[in-house]
Amino acid sequence: MEEPMKVKISGDGAKMSRTTNFLLLSFSLLQTGEKVMSSKGNRTLCIVNGPEKYDTLKSLMGNVISEINSVIKNGKIDVDRKVSIEMCLGGITNFCL
Repeated sequence: MEEPMKVKISGDGAKMSRTTNFLLLSFSLLQTGEKVMSSKGNRTLCIVNGPEKYDTLKSLMGNVISEINSVIKNGKIDVDRKVSIEMCLGGITNFCL
């Protein structure tokens, strides 16, 4: 049986000015090795302009988070064929679901 692709989902906030904040949600494939630590190994899922708070995530990133939850629930994604997925969350500490 084929080993699942390990997908790391990461989120981060950036204060651009006194009044402007951006939240970024990205993913990387852990099988790519060292590329995971560089911008070349990460792909942006969404960027929103808003404060780094739960309400911002819920209202502005809700659709993307729902899609991620669907992939976690199914454990697979269809890309020309069914590929097994293992999701990991990145932050201060990393853990897989």
